[in-house]
Amino acid sequence: MNDATPTDVFEAAFERHPTGVAPNGTLFSPRQPIPVDEPDPELVGKLATEPWEAVRDHFRPDLTPLSPQARRVFALRSAKRVALILQLRDVIAEADAAGFEIPYDPAPSTVRAATLACSAEETSDAIGWAVCAARNVTPSATAEEVVRAAIVDLHRLRQIPAPLTGWDDPRLGPLWPDGPPEWHRKGERQIRELKDKLDGRPDPGEPPIPDEMLAQMQDARELTEKYNRGELTAYRGNHVLIYRGQIVGHGPDLSAVRKEVAERIGVPAVRLVTTFVYG
Repeated sequence: MNDATPTDVFEAAFERHPTGVAPNGTLFSPRQPIPVDEPDPELVGKLATEPWEAVRDHFRPDLTPLSPQARRVFALRSAKRVALILQLRDVIAEADAAGFEIPYDPAPSTVRAATLACSAEETSDAIGWAVCAARNVTPSATAEEVVRAAIVDLHRLRQIPAPLTGWDDPRLGPLWPDGPPEWHRKGERQIRELKDKLDGRPDPGEPPIPDEMLAQMQDARELTEKYNRGELTAYRGNHVLIYRGQIVGHGPDLSAVRKEVAERIGVPAVRLVTTFVYG
């Protein structure tokens, strides 16, 4: 018989899964971000507009007492928030060399600031340059998200006992506490779109796709779009055939209707694109 009281069970659970207590008295587990107060908006706004040296000097006294690992984690998280600028720069360079139109290119000063943030030898330099890079990445960008996230990191790092599991220790929470800012999401979209274009380039070592095959592929796309838009409902229970963007036949017997259409319009039966409309 188990005589353990609820208190015993509670304490045993805490022994297996050590927790902490935030300044406001809230308990947190190792798998949850440590609760912290919202950074002062006035301070965030001020630091977001300061030169990189002023931002560095603001954070330096609070970073110095931290463990070497905590300082490295702080610097790495600061750098990761602007590392996308360098990724975008590299993909843009590839796309430009491939002859694609480039909608946006980070200014050299922005790339330099992001590079310095990612290679800073001193922890406080990383946040200073990260703020500078974020502020200049686009005309509408601000550095407030970077400052706010850095302050949250600092508050949490003060409370986490060593060692940390890495820069993404669950107790630190996500890289962007309020979600990635718009300029960051836009950069991610641009990287995906440019990579898709680069991946879609034809292999110069392969022979070009014949025009008739390209036309057949286009017919397949158009027939799928017509089906998805509900434009084929009148053909329920029938196979529908398309050629050069036009529906050229339909019927319940695919072999018969394909043979009839091929002979009528004078093309090989295998050139016709078909689909069956259920219902």
